[in-house]
Amino acid sequence: MGWLSRKAGRQDLTTPEAVARFGRFEFLGPDLSGVPDWSSASEPLAPLQWQLCGERSNRATAMGELRRHGSGGEWEAVGAWKYASKFLDGPASFMDLADAAMLALCQMRVTNLRFNLPSFYLERYQIVTGQPPSDDGFFGLPVFDSSFGPTRQYYFDAAISAAAARRPERIEHRAGIEPVDVVDLDHPWWELGTLLLRGPVLSSAEFRSESITIQPAIAMATGVDHYIFVERLAERMVERMAEFAPGGGLTLMGFARFLEDYLDPALAGTAAHARLVDGGLRNLRSAGWIDTNFPVGALSAFERERLDE
Repeated sequence: MGWLSRKAGRQDLTTPEAVARFGRFEFLGPDLSGVPDWSSASEPLAPLQWQLCGERSNRATAMGELRRHGSGGEWEAVGAWKYASKFLDGPASFMDLADAAMLALCQMRVTNLRFNLPSFYLERYQIVTGQPPSDDGFFGLPVFDSSFGPTRQYYFDAAISAAAARRPERIEHRAGIEPVDVVDLDHPWWELGTLLLRGPVLSSAEFRSESITIQPAIAMATGVDHYIFVERLAERMVERMAEFAPGGGLTLMGFARFLEDYLDPALAGTAAHARLVDGGLRNLRSAGWIDTNFPVGALSAFERERLDE
């Protein structure tokens, strides 16, 4: 597949560059592709949409243009496949574009392709390329062993940088004041654990702000006895999350970090704190996530100490 894109012909409705841009947006998402939203990615291709959704002769013309543009490079191939799949019924009507995209993804050396292909194409990829979709254990956005996209280290560096930039502020502890309605499922501990260990890039957009994510927990734990707050949650959480790896591990680590960073500082290093961290790390280790899906460098000093032990 050639690296150089041809310039669009006089009768073309769009350009190879627009098709490639759409492919990057669809496969990498807005953060990594540099394309902010669907509208920005799809608007340059709108004339093709009208043709694809119109009469058969117009559809054939649009498909011919997608095939020409898709032959110009790896991202063009991915973009042509992704665009056709949005507006045509069933892969059979654009299987040649899908097969070209499978070959392009193979050439791009995506290392966690199994997590980033729709289920139908997992078998098709093996048929076309002669090998199974890659699976390096990294769950989430694409990882590359090439210059086409970010490496695993890119995500790890972003998580470590975000962890170093945090400035949590402790909340008021008042001994003897009972917390009200302490229910672990009402608090976003899983989202906090994901944000702190994996970083904002790998977190859902609505949970990338730590202050917003933990706002309900802050409201419930402010001005009450932090020791009672932890006592009512910690043991029950460890028991309930023991079998759910990695989700249970991320949940426990989120609550443990909330304890360490926001509650009375004397709680840090206690048996309750250690129980949460040990349970979280045990879950994450059993799932194979440590230094595979998040870096050890994103752990706090106490968490690293428990990991070493």
